[in-house]
Amino acid sequence: MVISVIGIIASVLFANINEGGAQSRDAKRQADLRNLQSALELYKNREGEYPAGCRGANNWSWQSGVGNDCPSGTKYIEGLAPAFIRVLPVDPKTNGDGTGYAYLTNNDRTVYKLVAFRTVEELSAIDSSNTMTRLNDNLSSFRLCNFAGGPATEEFRFCSGQSDIGQSNAGSYINYNEDGIAGCNYQNDDMQNSYAVWGGLADANSSVSVRQQTEAIICVKP
Repeated sequence: MVISVIGIIASVLFANINEGGAQSRDAKRQADLRNLQSALELYKNREGEYPAGCRGANNWSWQSGVGNDCPSGTKYIEGLAPAFIRVLPVDPKTNGDGTGYAYLTNNDRTVYKLVAFRTVEELSAIDSSNTMTRLNDNLSSFRLCNFAGGPATEEFRFCSGQSDIGQSNAGSYINYNEDGIAGCNYQNDDMQNSYAVWGGLADANSSVSVRQQTEAIICVKP
């Protein structure tokens, strides 16, 4: 009887420790993304553009050990550490190839996206306990894509598949991004298992081109 009780108590304690560990790792992922975001903006303020990814523009550059490794001796974000951040962080617990921290920029390095991909354990940016389209207010800044149900402004329509740019009728929408709707589907597991931050705007001659070229970076996932 005593052994059985001890076993039950131990299993409960182990479950609580495991849950706490998962939440701690998620908190670290959030902190890592925010620290990297600050470092990226510092870099841009000094250099006039965001740093390059190790695999070049329009290609996801991954932390080491998860496939598609950087060339030998190259960090997944070039030139950022140690000048702007002491070291480049890595995901505290990956799930094999194609998971963990990844970075993407456009050709001009005026737009970037940074993700913790398919590793989020407990603190999801999506509140799936209510509806698949409701964002958790406390974590919504880490969503994988922008919120399609947000206020009717261009900023919040990024990645939603909706825009009234160039339209005389605000109720008429054009889908300017190719991957946005599929990539930002809130029933997609990646939405619950990933975090992301992004920044910048494409440099183009028209508002339509700015939007298209910006969405080509911030509306995609690895």
